[in-house]
Amino acid sequence: MRINAPVAYILLYAALYAAFGVSSPFWPRFFETTKALGPQEIGIVLASGMFTRLFAGPLVGMFADQTGALRLALAICAALAAASAAALLWAHSFALLLFITIIQAASLAPTTSLADALSVNAARPQMAGKEFEYGWIRGSASLAFIFGTLTVGQLISRTDVTPIVWMNLLFLLLAAASTALLPPVVRRTWARTGGRSLIGELGELLQIYRFRMLILVSSSIYGSHAMHDGFAVVWWSAAGIEPSTISLLWSEAVATEVVVFL
Repeated sequence: MRINAPVAYILLYAALYAAFGVSSPFWPRFFETTKALGPQEIGIVLASGMFTRLFAGPLVGMFADQTGALRLALAICAALAAASAAALLWAHSFALLLFITIIQAASLAPTTSLADALSVNAARPQMAGKEFEYGWIRGSASLAFIFGTLTVGQLISRTDVTPIVWMNLLFLLLAAASTALLPPVVRRTWARTGGRSLIGELGELLQIYRFRMLILVSSSIYGSHAMHDGFAVVWWSAAGIEPSTISLLWSEAVATEVVVFL
């Protein structure tokens, strides 16, 4: 089955980012409520997942590039992340919970980069005779994130947050299935020039002053982002704020992304 390429990309991004929207703000609350983890343990779980992403994302991305199997790699990663989400319900020890979280983090790490590679490397699709911009796709993704966050906020309560898992699983499976609707990718052959290794090329990048400054600034931004994502919902819940209100507060910030991208 083939549908209009822009529509196919929007469906993919909407499903993927809706899955992020139902889970990203509330995973720490899930760990606290259903697994009785303390702040230190929550920090270890989240940090371990982020550390895993540093390696899993580039490795899977390079494999997908070299084999030309971007759609297949994205589908497998999304499906594995969905299975890992379901497995969290049956993890009753900290060690098992940590292991499953790492597997899910490794599965999710390449999904956004693979989706971006598919959307920007494909031939520029046309909609109603106009060039279709990436910002439209990414803006739709942020809208889907807001939808997911607001929806799950109405379904969970102070004592029952399991709808997070089931909605996350559902949207990830939809994302995996939507890869079948994407236009086929023309595989491009490439080879390294000059006999340089990957480490050598990375070394050349790090010699560029502006690149090092960019990494430093980005690290600071994402470091503060990690603290907010990890403990904002836990803090708001402890302050007596209802889940529905928390989802509204979180969505308010994401709404600004929609304005920027569109």
